[in-house]
Amino acid sequence: MRNKRKEIELINYEGPVLKLCKSDEDFVIYDQWDGIVDILNLSKFLRFLDGDLTLMDGSGRHWNWNEHPKEAKNKISEIIKYAFI
Repeated sequence: MRNKRKEIELINYEGPVLKLCKSDEDFVIYDQWDGIVDILNLSKFLRFLDGDLTLMDGSGRHWNWNEHPKEAKNKISEIIKYAFI
């Protein structure tokens, strides 16, 4: 059964600062103000989660998955469940 949640938090520092919304074929990354940071295909999304791709939001802040502590990041298993199940 496909997950019905509209979005999931990727990174949270006392509130969500990076969120994911899965469309039919793309992965839309939003910042804490609901501005679109980037729209990624599957390959780029996986590169982001692997730390090989850094994104930049509208305020010029860079987001690299590996630069954030485990406590601030959602579990990969939860992200996979949301995006693919």
